[in-house]
Amino acid sequence: MVLFRTGEVNAMFENRRRAVIVVVSIVIPFLAGFVLSWYIWGRGGDKPVDYKQVLQETISYIGTLEEKNKALTGRVDSLDAELAVLRQKGQQTGSQSASTITALNQKVGALEAENQKLKGQIQSMAHEANTTCVP
Repeated sequence: MVLFRTGEVNAMFENRRRAVIVVVSIVIPFLAGFVLSWYIWGRGGDKPVDYKQVLQETISYIGTLEEKNKALTGRVDSLDAELAVLRQKGQQTGSQSASTITALNQKVGALEAENQKLKGQIQSMAHEANTTCVP
């Protein structure tokens, strides 16, 4: 029975790993090239390409794209118009809100002034009541 040293075993596995890497790095590109070449040149090599059919399909596809483009352009235009209307309404609402706020602030100021006036009257009446009740 032959006993291997740990370093020898590691060296053998390292050599085997390198050999596998070399083989894999050669075999995988070869297989990929073979499959791609079969896909490009091997499929349907007996059938001639019907260029008229391909052109008809291309024309119909382009027509479909043009119709979709017109429909999308119409939708975008209508959405732009709707957005402009909403922005205008928002600006009008904002100016109306500003004028409403200004009017309400004026009313609050008037009510506060009236409140101060009434407090002054109440204090003067209370002072007058206190001074007249004392003999």
